[in-house]
Amino acid sequence: EVVFSGLGQWRIAFDGKLKLVAGWDPGVARREMEDARFDPATIRTAPLVDPARDPCEGRDLAGEQPEVAARLRAQLAGNAARARRDPVPA
Repeated sequence: EVVFSGLGQWRIAFDGKLKLVAGWDPGVARREMEDARFDPATIRTAPLVDPARDPCEGRDLAGEQPEVAARLRAQLAGNAARARRDPVPA
């Protein structure tokens, strides 16, 4: 099971162990990221991190675990597409 979350331009997919983080840019002020819109293209280069072993989330594990990265990228893309089709009613 995967949990999805996000705000502004960033989104995550977390499988209980590893987390894929799309749209996060440490060079952009947090407020700017929160006010921006999500770009699904950022999923292709999203880093895969292990929050339990790397609390600062600075080590990208996508190269070491490409199958997990690919699975979470596909699930995050599917979730983002569903969110665009089925907005939450006001």
